[in-house]
Amino acid sequence: MSKRLKIYWFFFLLLLGLFGACTPQPQPRPLQASPSPRPTRLPPSPTPKPTPPPSVKGAELPGRLLFVQRGTIWLWQGQKGKPLLGEGNAWQPAWSPDGLHLAYIERGESYSDVMLSDATGSDLLQLTSNSSDAPPASHEHIYGSRWAFYPTWNPDGSRLLLASQVAPPVGSPAAEYRLALFLLSPASGGYRQIYAEPNAHCGKMVLLPDGQTLLYTRMSVDPGGEQQIYWLNWAAEEPKGNPFPGAPPNSYDPAISPDGQWLAFAAQKKELTDLWVLPAKAIQAESSPPGPTEDSSPTPSPQRLTNLGTARAPAFSPDQKMLAFLAIPPNQVGFELWIANLSLSKKGTLVAQPPHQITFGLGLDPDSGLSWAK
Repeated sequence: MSKRLKIYWFFFLLLLGLFGACTPQPQPRPLQASPSPRPTRLPPSPTPKPTPPPSVKGAELPGRLLFVQRGTIWLWQGQKGKPLLGEGNAWQPAWSPDGLHLAYIERGESYSDVMLSDATGSDLLQLTSNSSDAPPASHEHIYGSRWAFYPTWNPDGSRLLLASQVAPPVGSPAAEYRLALFLLSPASGGYRQIYAEPNAHCGKMVLLPDGQTLLYTRMSVDPGGEQQIYWLNWAAEEPKGNPFPGAPPNSYDPAISPDGQWLAFAAQKKELTDLWVLPAKAIQAESSPPGPTEDSSPTPSPQRLTNLGTARAPAFSPDQKMLAFLAIPPNQVGFELWIANLSLSKKGTLVAQPPHQITFGLGLDPDSGLSWAK
């Protein structure tokens, strides 16, 4: 991974390891239902004095594309991008399948929560309650709070999957629980753990159109541990994570094409990070046991999509004709939005045309990624 990308990953690990990075990780508890916080409608904020929001103009894009700049979620629609919601505390947005709502992460001191808004950024609902009532910066606050990340909708929009902790920190000094996979119902508040890796965090994820096959980034907690894209059938009686066929070590940021045929992802090779693609049919959901496709075809080799050396966070356009992603332009320090047109080669492989840069000087958040809806 490039030095710039390592900085982003370092801050993520620092966040999780605060007040206990050198202590042994507590073992995950057995899978069990967590308390089910009811969704809480937030009171309206005081109406500020109206001021024209900042905006940027550029290439015309289909649909509605979300990205994050310093904790503010932006919306690019048509030829213009502008802030949608958040004041330095909103991250990792995800459009619902019908495009009427978006889930996102709100970060506070020593905690983060899953939030829900409508497509205009209003009518906010708090779907989790991960913060302590103790005074901020106090030991009681730290020991009463936990983290949640990467909300991901199931295909019918009835539930969210996310990475979270089974409990607040324990021990002295405080040791954080690893990030596991959870299932959340926005309507009822039902919330339960569905899978935990024995020696790794579960990170950014995506569901295939079947609603059961879940791809996620497995992040080893071992010294020098790697990231790699894994998959599992989350609805199985005993889910088990497996490496995605063909996905190399140091692969992450999975994205599935709208037709469910292609997996795009970021991977680091020789200190450079670029986007690659694999056929998603390399796996299929099976209730018991999960396994490879029935045709037992050879493990596919990933095909390169970009050559920028700093690209990550891919997202397919709703019509599957474009791929958006974030990358650091040459001789600059911040991530910007890029677009590449897609086509199929004569061999039936997905090919990206030379990309072009859309934003300039925004410095976008790569871990929040992109979300693209009609």
